[in-house]
Amino acid sequence: MKKKHLLQLCIGILISAAALWYVFHGIPIQEFFGAFKTFKYIWLLPALAVFYFGIWLRGLRWRWLFRPNYDVPLRYTVGGIFICFAFNSIFPARAGEFARAYLVGKRGKTGFSTAFATVVSERLLDGITILVLFVAAFFGAQKSLIAPDQVNEVTVLGKTITFKGVQIMASVKTMVMLCMILIAGIVAVSIPTTRGWMLKILHVFKFIPATFRNKIEALIHRFAEGLSALKDPKRLFGLGILSLIIWLTNAWSMMLIAWGFGLEISPAQSLALLFIASVFVSMSPTPGYWGFFEAGMVIGVSLLLGIDAKDPRLVSYAIFTHLTQWIPIVLIGLPWAWASHVSVGEAETAEAEAEQNI
Repeated sequence: MKKKHLLQLCIGILISAAALWYVFHGIPIQEFFGAFKTFKYIWLLPALAVFYFGIWLRGLRWRWLFRPNYDVPLRYTVGGIFICFAFNSIFPARAGEFARAYLVGKRGKTGFSTAFATVVSERLLDGITILVLFVAAFFGAQKSLIAPDQVNEVTVLGKTITFKGVQIMASVKTMVMLCMILIAGIVAVSIPTTRGWMLKILHVFKFIPATFRNKIEALIHRFAEGLSALKDPKRLFGLGILSLIIWLTNAWSMMLIAWGFGLEISPAQSLALLFIASVFVSMSPTPGYWGFFEAGMVIGVSLLLGIDAKDPRLVSYAIFTHLTQWIPIVLIGLPWAWASHVSVGEAETAEAEAEQNI
């Protein structure tokens, strides 16, 4: 591994340890394992089936993103998804994104740049889709998500913070507004005219170092290249429907496991929980998102159900959900990477190539 990635790994492990300490702090270990034992395993098989069906759908969606220019076999795109998730689960710097673009670019003969552009498109679809689902859940079932008079307490680094339902609702509306502004920015980048204005404005600020300005310009162009796969309205509609189903499978899987722990989460609440967990995961600098995923799940369920964040069921639920996703992905993804001759070194080579193009 490169020295910078080794350093990132060490820092990531320390951050994960701190985040997990926050999640586990104040919970007796025997109560944690006791909550584990209460899980009703009748819910596990359908939860796993739904979740991994969603991964297969991700491979199908990724294949569609290459069309009509390339007909990439489904085994490469599904394999690439598993390899990506496996690498992201154990290596730093999101190496999996570069690894899958390298794999499909090589095996599918699309070239690395084209494959990486579809990865950008896929991430945009995911971001917009989960926001749409959350907005639908929030505005369609506000009262069932969080009651206005509900009072929640969350302890962060020993300090107890009190949230009222009204405050949470106001914060969510602000967050939704910011996300809408972000989507407007994405649309602006996708339109050549507005993208040209953005680049002209960028060059007006002479105080920005030329090297940094060139990197930003290259990133805008790459972003626009990723958006080019979404220009066809019919394809975009089909990809949007498929993206909705993919994220619904994630939410349903989380809901089924919650039921196994006796946590009565509704479909609308599962969508809200998925959004909260995704926000925490997106901020995570750690391999496998350990600690951040758990914190998002615990805080999310605590806010949605009004349960004390130190209830051992919440921590057990978060850890169990993470393990049911992490273990199979690693056990499937790493052998698939070995069989496909994709290594960490090749992922780093692909990353270096991407950096040179910026």
